[in-house]
Amino acid sequence: MKMLILTVTLNAAIDKTYVIDHFALSQVNRTKEITALPGGKGINVARVASALGEEVIATGFVGGYNGKYVAKSLKEQAFQCDFQEIREESRLCINILDNDSSTEILENGPNIRPEELMAFLEKFDSLSKKSRVVAMSGSIPRGVTSAIYKQMIEIADRNGAYTILDSSGDSFIEGLKGRPYMVKPNKEELEKVLGHSLDTDARICASIQQYLNDGIQLFVLSMGSHGAFVGYNGEIFKASPPIVDAVNPVGCGDALVAGFAIGIAQGMKIKEIIKLATATAASNALHHGAGMVKKVEVENYIKQVQVNKLMVF
Repeated sequence: MKMLILTVTLNAAIDKTYVIDHFALSQVNRTKEITALPGGKGINVARVASALGEEVIATGFVGGYNGKYVAKSLKEQAFQCDFQEIREESRLCINILDNDSSTEILENGPNIRPEELMAFLEKFDSLSKKSRVVAMSGSIPRGVTSAIYKQMIEIADRNGAYTILDSSGDSFIEGLKGRPYMVKPNKEELEKVLGHSLDTDARICASIQQYLNDGIQLFVLSMGSHGAFVGYNGEIFKASPPIVDAVNPVGCGDALVAGFAIGIAQGMKIKEIIKLATATAASNALHHGAGMVKKVEVENYIKQVQVNKLMVF
């Protein structure tokens, strides 16, 4: 049986986190601490899943000096990577942490040439044949249409893999047309797509029910520190995370996806998957680097996650 988790990062980056006391605009700010890691949402998913003992391979595009750093750094970690090299420079993403606030500065990323995209899709087809779960996460670079996730979902589906989509905007809307097994927008992203607020549990449940009726098997709406709403097999659950002394929210959604990917790959029951994913996100919140978790923390937090059934339809 295939147990490999394949993660896709079309817009890979170097994630730099600056810890600065009293960050101020138009002034010189000196860092208290710096963390630099290969980043992009799919890479974060891969790092988390690998830290929890899963066999993982990361793919996507990398290019230039930043891309060489990303590939080199990932090869030094405990999971495989097989990226498509491109001519242009991979992006740099900066997260400034100031006490309880987080400010992100994200570059747009490189332009992908048609021949680079074609080569990547051939690579993706081959890799997804070996994979039980394929997690596609994050923004898309220039030169790639918003329909790319739909195309990849259809390829992975033909190859017998469970597909997870974590994107936003047009790429999320178009990706849904490929009928991924699971999707994971956050509340703000889904509100933009729907064009109205999700200010009550009833509204949230109604929206999730509609997506399930439209063919999505597993719908996860992440709510940050408030946990997540999960729709699956005619039921909607609300997950309440443990209370933690969070230092960095960046990457928690990716850790949540990693937890679901692991649970799906292992064939766990839905409540067990929800608890694992929620605990994994809580562990990520304790670390300055995105996609950083500790297995012992996750195991401890699983016992503290509460999962309540809100609706059956």
